[in-house]
Amino acid sequence: MMNAVDLRFALGALAALLFVGVSPSSAFTVPASGRTTRPSRGSAAAATTRLSVKRMPIMMPTQEPMVPYRAPGSTYDQFVGMKTRQLRDRTLWIARYIDDDATNEIISSLLYLQSEDDKKEIKLYLNIPGANLRPSLAIYDALMDLKASG
Repeated sequence: MMNAVDLRFALGALAALLFVGVSPSSAFTVPASGRTTRPSRGSAAAATTRLSVKRMPIMMPTQEPMVPYRAPGSTYDQFVGMKTRQLRDRTLWIARYIDDDATNEIISSLLYLQSEDDKKEIKLYLNIPGANLRPSLAIYDALMDLKASG
C-alpha cells in the first residue's frame, strides 16, 4: 500500500517524464521486487533510487537523406531525395554489389539520362565491393553503346 509521500514521489516522476516527452513504460524499469518505495532520509539507500533510467539506443536514419532542390523557373525550393537530386544533375553513384537487380537499375538510369539529352555527359562514380560477371558485362555493354551513340 502506498502512503501519501510515495504517491507524491511517483506522480512527480510521472509528471517529469511527461514534461520531457518520454513514455513512462520505456524510460524506467521497476526492480524485480515490484515495489517502488522511497527510502527514508537517514538510511544508506537514500542516496540511490529504485528506479533507473533505461536509455534507448541511438539509431541510424533509415530514410534517404533529403536535400533542397529548386526546379528551373521555380520560385521555391522543395526537398527531394539525394539520389533523385544526383540523377537530376546527371550523376550516378553506384555503391553496392552488382547483381541482376542492381544491373537493371543502373542500365535503366543510364538509358533514361541518355534519352533526356544525349549530348551532355553522365558522371559515374563507382564504389563497388564486388560483382557478378554477367551483370557487370551487361553494364559495360550499355556504357559502350552509350559512348558510341553519344
